[in-house]
Amino acid sequence: MNMKTIMSVLFIALLVGNTNAQTADDHSVVHYKFPITFIENVGQWSQNILFGNLLADQKAYLLKDGIALWVKRETVCSPGETPSTNPNTTCLRFLNSSKNMKVSGELPIAAKSNFYRGSDKSKWHEDVTNYEKVVYSKCLENIDVEYGEENGKLIQQFIVNPGGRISDITVEGRVGYIE
Repeated sequence: MNMKTIMSVLFIALLVGNTNAQTADDHSVVHYKFPITFIENVGQWSQNILFGNLLADQKAYLLKDGIALWVKRETVCSPGETPSTNPNTTCLRFLNSSKNMKVSGELPIAAKSNFYRGSDKSKWHEDVTNYEKVVYSKCLENIDVEYGEENGKLIQQFIVNPGGRISDITVEGRVGYIE
């Protein structure tokens, strides 16, 4: 069979790019939507992070062998109380990933990212490329993995090529910090 079999998995329902703003008069909430894009790591993060997505209430870091998701969760408070936040990171790793795996950004967009930390200009990163999707080619034997956006949600697609088996897809999940 020459046709690729595509199995799409809705990876996580993120409320992408929502930024809340309240006015003092009417307490109305304004939501701003930003597209999901992936920023290439050129030294602004630790070496095990290949691409990242940074939004106000969530972050997705694409690692050499999986993905780490951080979502800010707010607790519901009684009137007059201050909400506390509890950051939560979930790491999902591909088990039995191929040694021939290659990770690349695809569909670069015009927007660029800049990272300025401290006063040492040698540690600044300017005009960093952003992509619409990231592809893990040959992540598993005859299986590719793509990360992108669909209807404002982060998605993960497993592309099972001829000779690949869906039963080979094994992902380990755990709650914790990015290693």
